[in-house]
Amino acid sequence: LGMIYCTVNDCVKYDYYTARDWLAKAAAQNHLDAQWNLGLLLVKQWSPYAREKMDDYNTGMQWLYKAADQNSAYAQYHIGTIYKNGVGMDKPDNIKAVEWLRKAAENGLLVAQVELAEFLLANRELGTEDERNAEAHKWLLVAAEKDDITALWRLANIYRYGNSVTTINYDSALGYARRAAALGNEYSAKLMRELYHEERFPAKNAEIMELEKLAESGDAEAQFQ
Repeated sequence: LGMIYCTVNDCVKYDYYTARDWLAKAAAQNHLDAQWNLGLLLVKQWSPYAREKMDDYNTGMQWLYKAADQNSAYAQYHIGTIYKNGVGMDKPDNIKAVEWLRKAAENGLLVAQVELAEFLLANRELGTEDERNAEAHKWLLVAAEKDDITALWRLANIYRYGNSVTTINYDSALGYARRAAALGNEYSAKLMRELYHEERFPAKNAEIMELEKLAESGDAEAQFQ
């Protein structure tokens, strides 16, 4: 009932207070999903322009930690994103963010695995280049096995350009790009064309690009070739 009132739906209007009260009743009975959802609901009330909500924020964090201590991957993930975005804090805490995202990733949560990988690749303070690239690569491979489009797309680009721990491999790049395209990634077709034309066959690149221009302009002979 609490979740019905805290989401937009066709049954009832969103009602924060009713949702909070029902989730609190379930959370008090040690309902794990109620605990982390209540925590998230309370934390989301915080705003730098509504400091009076700080008590709600603190209570929300307590519920999230309680659920995380019971191995809730969702609670661990949301704690990580709270630290990552600096919600209710003077500034983000990237170290704690990675710590909690890693817990959720190790607990098998797909969204945490991808977000952790992306976060590691983007933040130099989180370790040496080799350390960050290696761990990010590990989590992207795990997520790619679950057909996550973001992970597939990211791996395609990593294998295309290489990095400190991954050697350029056009075949692997093409394989991941093809899988991402099959799942609906709109950029993968362009990447696949670039891999074929610009990377794997550089000598033919100018000729092919000119043919493409002619073909796109309606030239039948270019379209045929």
